[in-house]
Amino acid sequence: MKDNHALLTMKEVSELLRTEMAAVAKMLNSGELAGFKIDNEWRIPKIAITDFIEKRLKSERLESTQRTLNDSTMWAKEIRKSMPEYENELRKKTFSKGTLGEFLQQGLNKLDSVEDDTNES
Repeated sequence: MKDNHALLTMKEVSELLRTEMAAVAKMLNSGELAGFKIDNEWRIPKIAITDFIEKRLKSERLESTQRTLNDSTMWAKEIRKSMPEYENELRKKTFSKGTLGEFLQQGLNKLDSVEDDTNES
């Protein structure tokens, strides 16, 4: 039998993932982790662990990217560092609600307030 098709018990999976058996049971019952029962005991193919980890990592990367893209302060820092002349233009204009210009202005304002708080300390 190929190693990827080897079957693990819930205890082995919990040790491998360094989590509680209850967490493994929850993932199995929800279908987040693939497995099947033999005589009322879960068996989990090794390949299911690999698939589970890959899906989790992909999900974490997507969430991290989304947080970064939605962080107006991060964008403001980059504008201030790379395009200071654009920062001045952004501050002068009025942008419609929900536009990229408004988003960037909000980031610059947050950045200013963080810097003000730091300077007061």
